[in-house]
Amino acid sequence: MRTPRFTYAIGWAATMVLAFGAGCTGSNGPGGSGASDTGSNGPGGNGASDTGSNGPGGNGASDTGAHKMSFPSIAIFINKVALPEKDEEVSFGNALQTSIMKHVNVINPGTRDLIITGIDWAKDATTGIEKKNAYVTLDLTGIVKAFPVKLLAGDHFGITFKVAYTPPVGHALDDFSPSDMVITSNARTQDGSKSEPQVHILFTMPQHIAVPRVAPTSFEFDNAAPTAPETQQFTISNDPQTANAPFKVISIKLDKAPSKVFKLLNLPNLPAPVLAPRATGYKPVAFSVRYQPEPGSQGTDTNTVLVTTDVAPDQPIRIPLSSASIPGSYSLSYSVPTQKFDFQNVHQKLKRSVLITSGGPGPLTFGAPSIDPSRAKKAFTFKAFIPGATSSDADKEISSWPRAFAKGRSVRFDVTYAPPSSGTSPNGHLLIPIRLPAPETLALPLYSGKPKSFIVLAPATGNVSVNAKASAGGKGIRHVVIYNEGNGDLKISSLGIFDKFGTPAAPATALFTLQNAPKTPLTVAPNDLLVLELGWDISKLDGTKRDLESLHVTYYDPYVKRDADKTMGLVMQDQGDKIPPTASAKVAGDATSIKTGDTVVLDGSASTPGSFGFTNASYVWYVITKPSGSAVALSEVGPARASFTPDKVGAYSFELVTYTTSTTGSLSLDSKPAVVTVTVVAGGH
Repeated sequence: MRTPRFTYAIGWAATMVLAFGAGCTGSNGPGGSGASDTGSNGPGGNGASDTGSNGPGGNGASDTGAHKMSFPSIAIFINKVALPEKDEEVSFGNALQTSIMKHVNVINPGTRDLIITGIDWAKDATTGIEKKNAYVTLDLTGIVKAFPVKLLAGDHFGITFKVAYTPPVGHALDDFSPSDMVITSNARTQDGSKSEPQVHILFTMPQHIAVPRVAPTSFEFDNAAPTAPETQQFTISNDPQTANAPFKVISIKLDKAPSKVFKLLNLPNLPAPVLAPRATGYKPVAFSVRYQPEPGSQGTDTNTVLVTTDVAPDQPIRIPLSSASIPGSYSLSYSVPTQKFDFQNVHQKLKRSVLITSGGPGPLTFGAPSIDPSRAKKAFTFKAFIPGATSSDADKEISSWPRAFAKGRSVRFDVTYAPPSSGTSPNGHLLIPIRLPAPETLALPLYSGKPKSFIVLAPATGNVSVNAKASAGGKGIRHVVIYNEGNGDLKISSLGIFDKFGTPAAPATALFTLQNAPKTPLTVAPNDLLVLELGWDISKLDGTKRDLESLHVTYYDPYVKRDADKTMGLVMQDQGDKIPPTASAKVAGDATSIKTGDTVVLDGSASTPGSFGFTNASYVWYVITKPSGSAVALSEVGPARASFTPDKVGAYSFELVTYTTSTTGSLSLDSKPAVVTVTVVAGGH
């Protein structure tokens, strides 16, 4: 129980404040104890009759001009609103999931100075423990350096301090006790007849609680594309553990509006009621957000959904939205795997196809494809289709670009070869611009004239990266694979290691050296491969943390009809105290009876990330051995699983290297290669 009771100021009136009684002049008005020749009370103080009797606000004054009483007074405002006359309690409302601040303003509307000697929490008379809630605090910082504090007579500004509620972290509110604040001063009662040394303000916690929750609390869109938006549903519920009262959703809007890429969908009729969790008919409120990046976007859009409820109308719940550049991947499946688009022995019009499937996790975006060089268009034409969902559905021809495809969706390119009626039939490429999200061009060789080679190097990252503790030394072997994916012989004239300045590296100081290097010139047959062994020695890092070299493969390019260089970056770095990832490669499922034509899934999910985390582009797969005549040419960067379709009986071996990168991008660590061998024991499809 709080004592003594106290009646607070009503509020502001123009530039004066309705006070708790203070003698001023004999006039009637909103400022003090007026004297009325009729004896009536003025609206702000206690009138004095013309008989000279004592009015209720002090010593009555007759019109003969007797002495009038004056005294200090106190008025209190919470967040600029005066406390009601009959209510000494201040509630923190229902907003128990967010911090709430109350600004307490104390003024002196009296005619003498108000001396405040203390502002603190009341203490239990027996235990001396403060009578306050565990999550409520009083903040006088920067306002009161020391007591007493003097407020001059008629000071309508006074002092303002803070009382704050901060919700508990990690658990529901478990303290509903009120907080009893005491202001000690020389203020007098409203009629001025006696002192009012203490004023109590009771800050209460609600017993009827509504606790709005939004799930998910944030969302990152990672599978959206300009032509394939992504949609996420959100629900607004009443916390089942702590809430026992309903609330209303007042508004749902985007912080940055209007937005070209984020859109609110399926909004409820507002205001939307959300009942207490155990009430009959309780049902959360739902809405959705659609994200559709603009063409060419790098996936870095952000926004925030603001959900406002009547629990805390001035403090909306914030749901951050973001988008991520999640890399995509793809796989190729030819209608004639052994021939692909090789029409060199074809003498009549013929169509072949390739199915390009998005492997995720990010979208695969296609730009406008073309045939290059232009002279090849006289023999080759193409069309692109979205395959029907079922065998009874018609394929849909694609007539506009770009087009984006989520994981699992496919595009089929039909290439038709028509032998020209005269002249030679040139070779070319079907060029397909793609974004993963980084832009690159998929070049599919088109052969009809003289056979030509097509060189590809693995790993597909374009780099061989080695890391070790320089202080401990270390040597090892890494592989670079040269594939000939053309239909003519690949002629290699030289192989060499070059330093970072582009000059041949001296064997005595080179970080990398070719081991058991094949003699050049040499020839790699169509669909064949050549594995190069690169020895490395980190003791040659010469005190630096990181250094670069490169492998140069000089070959004859039949398209430009001259020698050209294909390069692979070679990186060596000191890993210091960081732990590199490991690679673990195996066949997913039964590997005992694989036949040609089966889809074989390679699984690297048992790999470990070391000091940094894996992403969906941390796994580098490439084939290092295969049966003679096989057209399998797996070399990709992507998720933990990769697949291939064997086309010959025999053994296929694949290397897996995993890599991770620090959050700042300043250090990348690579694993040692892991090898998995797949044996195809019988012919299949």
